Amino acid sequence: MDLSNLDFKELENIIVDLFDKEKLDDEEIKTLISALTILGDKYNSSNAYYSLGKIYFKGELVKKDYTLAKQCFLKSIKRDIFDGAIELSKICLTDEYKDYELAFKILNKAILQDQNRYLKHEATILLSDMYFKGQFVAQDINFAINLLKGIEDYENFISINDDLSIISNLYVRLARCYDLLKNDDLYWNYLALTKASLIS
Repeated sequence: MDLSNLDFKELENIIVDLFDKEKLDDEEIKTLISALTILGDKYNSSNAYYSLGKIYFKGELVKKDYTLAKQCFLKSIKRDIFDGAIELSKICLTDEYKDYELAFKILNKAILQDQNRYLKHEATILLSDMYFKGQFVAQDINFAINLLKGIEDYENFISINDDLSIISNLYVRLARCYDLLKNDDLYWNYLALTKASLIS
């Protein structure tokens, strides 16, 4: 099926129909990837590049391919920082790529925006990991803690949206920071909060 002559809406309809299906056969997967690629290249759609990147990132429809996923996410964030910043940073932080400088730049840009609090939170978590591990930047446990403490007030928002796993990610990182600093009181405090958030 030649999709190259289809307009934006026609391509979008094909993509929506395919995403709505519970299972896709090989031909439908090829059609989906082709439609997303054309939509991205022809119409500069950040959503198309982001969706395509997630397909390669997750590896559910096709074989997982971080190289292709990275290429797609790089295109998507050039148009919209909201589309692919977290996934691209996670790829850059893997042992396979170790592109710490790019991850650092993306995450610092992501935490400065306030329109998407989920993105801001996830970016802050990943950036704190970089300071905790000393990736691209000098290891700075106290700065990692400051980053994490800055988003503790996010708890109420997350609770409303019933995503307690994000809260546990925050608490477990604070616990390990205080463990490294040998602050037993705060270590046990945040460890208890981590466990409580996981069973809530």
